[in-house]
Amino acid sequence: AVGIDENNLKVPFANLALSSQDLFYDFSMLKYAIDELDNAENIEYVILGISNYSFRYDLSKTQNPMTKEKPKVYYPILRNLHNYKNKAEIINEYSVFENVFSNLFKDKYVESIYRYWEEQFNIIRNIGINVRFDSNSLNEEQKAREIYLAERWNETYSETVKENIKIFREILEYLNNKNIKAVVVTNPTTNFYKNYFPQNCRQEFLDIIGELKGEFDYTFIDAYERVDFEDDNFYDSSHLNISG
Repeated sequence: AVGIDENNLKVPFANLALSSQDLFYDFSMLKYAIDELDNAENIEYVILGISNYSFRYDLSKTQNPMTKEKPKVYYPILRNLHNYKNKAEIINEYSVFENVFSNLFKDKYVESIYRYWEEQFNIIRNIGINVRFDSNSLNEEQKAREIYLAERWNETYSETVKENIKIFREILEYLNNKNIKAVVVTNPTTNFYKNYFPQNCRQEFLDIIGELKGEFDYTFIDAYERVDFEDDNFYDSSHLNISG
């Protein structure tokens, strides 16, 4: 994922994020990683990167053609498709695939497939994160898409918000019970993005963060309001590039 480069942090961190990950999969990956360890006492911090729209976002419900298949990526590890439509059919298809391939290929063949696609992804990602955003050079189609990506969060999705508040509370409670310090960070964006991002979504986000801050002890870093980022620190209007 793009945002915080764990290699620049003073203590060792493991990156459990994928691009477009939501709070449900944040928590699922976190629990999988920590609960699989024999000893989690050495884990001191968890940094949770979230966006101002995170409480309105459910990856398993998205219809974005670029991301709607991503819950399938998590299934071999987590065995959970969350709210994915027709998930019984997907689970059955994967079960058939798993049974056939486990009899044909060597052990840990899924890891081999993952490593291959990870390499392909990194090639594309490394090209993308070196792009520098310039709102003045956008053509009409590009500008319309960037505006849409900001304005689409005007929809409230009340049931999704309700579920995500519950998940966020569970994340904080889970970390608190394990004596792990939580650091919640919002991502910075360009002024172009802020001009079109719905204020009602931003305010809802701040209200939720403020309410839960009264219940749990965690650090909140609001990078959305940082003014020391320039457009050329981003590869599009809301994602940091390598310089950012």
